[in-house]
Amino acid sequence: MESKIYVANENWLIELVASRFREAGFSVYKNIVVCDVEFDILAFEYIQNGIYVHIVEVKRRPSDKIYRQLSKRLKIADYLYVAIPYEFYSWALKRIDPRIGILLVAGDDVVVFRKPRYLGNGFLIANNMCNMVLRSDSR
Repeated sequence: MESKIYVANENWLIELVASRFREAGFSVYKNIVVCDVEFDILAFEYIQNGIYVHIVEVKRRPSDKIYRQLSKRLKIADYLYVAIPYEFYSWALKRIDPRIGILLVAGDDVVVFRKPRYLGNGFLIANNMCNMVLRSDSR
């Protein structure tokens, strides 16, 4: 008998992971487009001298699309994560760049399986977000 892996709806996964970032005190945006790039989750961590930009790409299951998305986002994030159901942890360890954090979702739990490395590229998104707000305020 073949066993089937239950894979949650991607929107539900995004909501769950975003709520964990919110609980940690981050400002969180879901399914947002900045500079013609759509992000599943864009989270801002305010620090004493500025802001860290955390980007999370959420996937229901492994795919080739995730590699393209993650490689582009390495250039514009301070911290980058992939969030996937826990069943795919082995795939993630073997295939995901070691600079990228891995968040595993099991039921209603989100676990940091691997911490991301600091990339230092988030200023590009932060500056563009500020410009978007300033333009919308001036209307």
